[in-house]
Amino acid sequence: MKISAILYAIVILAFFMPFFMVSCEKTELLRINGIQLVTGGESELKMDNVFAGLGSENKEDSKSQKINRHPMAIIVLAIAIIAIVLCLVLPNKLYFIPVLLSIAGIICLHLLKNSMLGLVAKADNSMGDAFDLTKVLRVTPLYGFWVADFAFIVAAVFSLLTGRRKMQEERAFAYQQNDMFSDPMAVSPEDYMPPTEYTENESDVDALNEDEEATEEPEQNKEQ
Repeated sequence: MKISAILYAIVILAFFMPFFMVSCEKTELLRINGIQLVTGGESELKMDNVFAGLGSENKEDSKSQKINRHPMAIIVLAIAIIAIVLCLVLPNKLYFIPVLLSIAGIICLHLLKNSMLGLVAKADNSMGDAFDLTKVLRVTPLYGFWVADFAFIVAAVFSLLTGRRKMQEERAFAYQQNDMFSDPMAVSPEDYMPPTEYTENESDVDALNEDEEATEEPEQNKEQ
């Protein structure tokens, strides 16, 4: 399952790529990568573009928006790290564990995507609760998100196929070993020797005839 381990490593690398883009009226406001969602950080948020999209006066200033750590992003990264270790140390018969981890990683990724709009909507827009950003903002998954998602899917497929193939090979080998040792008197084809056939020669036939004549003469003398 080494290929699956490589795919889980790709998931980790995807966290250094842009995960989401926040936009308003087709105007990009913010880009967030996976590491920012794990460790927290700041990113430039151009809130003036939001008001410009609504027909308000466009301001020139922009500000740094604090990005809080997201639990789902932390869980996804932890799943990828654990899956790498398990793929390298688990026996083949436990191949289903990386498959389950991949499924959990995919679910957590999409839960993260669905909750991003609410996370971004908590940004300080200087208008308080009267201005609902969820009505004007749009969160779009970027290539980092899709790379992680696709790597989880492919890793699950590879783990499943590789594990099942290895299990079938081990079972076939075990059956061969059982057939070999099930009959202790069995002889392998290499050790088998066909029985020798006995052929009578002329001397053996003459000796047999003489014995028969010798037994017949005393019987004839008794009758006389």
